[in-house]
Amino acid sequence: MNQGRAAGQAPGDLSMEMLDEMNARHARDFAGCTRAETIDLHRKGSATAAATIRGLSDAELAASGTVLKGLPPMTAEQLIAGGLLGHIDEHYGSIRKTVGH
Repeated sequence: MNQGRAAGQAPGDLSMEMLDEMNARHARDFAGCTRAETIDLHRKGSATAAATIRGLSDAELAASGTVLKGLPPMTAEQLIAGGLLGHIDEHYGSIRKTVGH
């Protein structure tokens, strides 16, 4: 969750290609993580995201702006629902499918 987005500040000229490169770099940087390290990183990141989201006011959640170049503006609430929670659900679904649950 981008705290600047909640404050109504545009993140700049973030493109899908830039986001893909950030994700690829993240994958390279953490490729050697053990299962325990991955779970720890997830727990810490989730706690940080949850604390940030809980601290947002209704006005901050309603703030709208461009998140990615070429896509329509969205509110911070929409970004949280789709870009954060929905994205996590997709990953969990993939993990469940991979491990057979």
